Amino acid sequence: NQSLVNLAQRVANRVKSSRRPVTLEPMPPNERRVVHMSLANVDGISTFSTGEGDGRQIVIEPDTE
Repeated sequence: NQSLVNLAQRVANRVKSSRRPVTLEPMPPNERRVVHMSLANVDGISTFSTGEGDGRQIVIEPDTE
């Protein structure tokens, strides 16, 4: 799961600097939960899931000020 946390943090940094949302590849619920939890307390970004079933993806987006 550390690789998921690293991925989430890398993408979060990219989102913060570009101010553009990034959609991750579809992943199972347990992996999505790891990403959401690892970014829950990161300032400047928010996360949400979109899609249905096996195609469900996480979107990491800049917070709207």
